[in-house]
Amino acid sequence: MAIYTIRITQLLPFWGVLASMPAIESESVVNRAESIADGVLASHAANGDEDAFSEIVRRYSPRVFRVCGRFFKRYSHVEEAAQETFLRAFTQIGRFEARGSLEGWLTRVASTTCINILRTQKRQRELSIDRK
Repeated sequence: MAIYTIRITQLLPFWGVLASMPAIESESVVNRAESIADGVLASHAANGDEDAFSEIVRRYSPRVFRVCGRFFKRYSHVEEAAQETFLRAFTQIGRFEARGSLEGWLTRVASTTCINILRTQKRQRELSIDRK
């Protein structure tokens, strides 16, 4: 999981909070972060709380990477898709209504993002074939 956090932090500056976080020294800190409900995190993130969104990224980056890994073979493509997924999630977190789970919502965002990337790549290949 740390690999994903470091790579995402390098890609998007608003996730710099993750890289600057000190090492967790006690279990009570972990328990407090884990006990925050997803709906509360989403509402805080929708109001611009970058720490709340950083916690969402920490919790769900393995899941997002697994979903993206089902669509792409190359790890670099998986990273790009995961980055795009979290970017879209960040911009659309206000649309999360908490009727379902945040994990399910992020999974859907990841799937849709990967499908859109594949469609774009297909169109680019078709355009390059037509020009030859």
